[in-house]
Amino acid sequence: MVRVLFVSHSKRGVFYYNDASARYRCVFPAEHLNSMGIACDVVHFKQLTRLNMTDYRHIIFHRPQYSLKLKFYLLRIRYLGITAIVDFDDLLFTPKLANQSAAVQAGYMNVRLAKKHANAYHKALNLFKHAWVSTKPLADQLQISHPTIMTTICRNQLPKRWSNLQTPVPWHERLKNKVIRYMPGTSHHKHDFEKVEKVLIELLENNPDIKLEVVGDLTFNIDRFPTGQISQQKHMTFEQLPNVIRSSWLTLAPLQDNIFNQCKSGLKFWESGLYGVPVISSPLHDIERYKNAGLYLSQNPSDWINYIEKMKESSAYQKASDEAYQYAQQAVFSKEGIDERLTSLKIKRLKHNNVNKENTDSDTQLIMCAKYGPRWPAISLDPSNANKRTVNASLEDINNIISNLTKSTKKDLREQGLDNIRQDSPPKKHTIIRKVKKLWYSPHEFFRDIKLR
Repeated sequence: MVRVLFVSHSKRGVFYYNDASARYRCVFPAEHLNSMGIACDVVHFKQLTRLNMTDYRHIIFHRPQYSLKLKFYLLRIRYLGITAIVDFDDLLFTPKLANQSAAVQAGYMNVRLAKKHANAYHKALNLFKHAWVSTKPLADQLQISHPTIMTTICRNQLPKRWSNLQTPVPWHERLKNKVIRYMPGTSHHKHDFEKVEKVLIELLENNPDIKLEVVGDLTFNIDRFPTGQISQQKHMTFEQLPNVIRSSWLTLAPLQDNIFNQCKSGLKFWESGLYGVPVISSPLHDIERYKNAGLYLSQNPSDWINYIEKMKESSAYQKASDEAYQYAQQAVFSKEGIDERLTSLKIKRLKHNNVNKENTDSDTQLIMCAKYGPRWPAISLDPSNANKRTVNASLEDINNIISNLTKSTKKDLREQGLDNIRQDSPPKKHTIIRKVKKLWYSPHEFFRDIKLR
């Protein structure tokens, strides 16, 4: 049997599922391939010592930086005749463009340190012959940087289970409430928000019925906005976002216009579009594939106001909402769709009856979260985790589990699942280790972070 291994190099370590990039490039593809009968596992680079690499025919390394340990593993993999593939979903490997990275632009990292990281990514790429990337512009940059690497574009997609976590709120209810949301994910998008801040302030001042909510750890002067029309929520886990997105009138996705950002994926559109929420975004090559009435693209913030005014009309908003939902479906993994990963690996999808089914029910997600925590999808794919078999057994029997639950028990499990999602975070020991590493590599950045907090 062909077996595939995804290896995350996330700075979150074994908590890589909390990393959006690792979810999109490791966990979600592995889940999808497993649903088609292709055996896939996912681990963090630190866990490789627990595995027998001869069990795999293909190993994908996501965002690796150069190290002697990485070089050793790749030499061994090559000796064993295993295909090694490097995977990037951001322009991290070009030192001369390090000043365009979000961390630098937002003032959270100096250019010297950013170049140091870029050099480590660049050097790691020299060890590979095959690469997967998420967008066409990123593929172009990789060919410029490393022209001998065979590059395949494997676009980011979501599993059905995420898109079914919540039921979309009817368009007329969202139009009635008019809540615009900006969900930057991290504080590194401070400079992107500044690009549209002035226009948004004017929008709220001229429209008392419109509210703006920022979701995430973004630093901005909330006092500049009209009182009662601006609010902010702390960073949310990925599983919490659908409940917030579904009640939004519009979603904003501003980005500075540079090469770094042009290599990004259009995930901000489909994450909102899957709940029928129209998106206003800066132009991106990857997002232009989804052009529709529910996706407005412009680099000029003033143009955004014209679109927002148009979205006040019932007929225009209904059309935008319907088309956003329709087009966003293209970004959901499908067994019938073309899968670039299978083509690259020269694997044919299996058609026999013992293929695992994708679990898409919202109750499945919350019950699994209640029993095993929100990182259960990663546990189900991790051969080094003692709970893997138990988690997968529960998934196989999830329909029976749900059907045998009383309403009261189901409610309790849902609440426990939501509580586990809210509380999930790496242990203090893991956080301390990360801080110590930052102190070692960049004392200036370490003390600057303390000052900002």
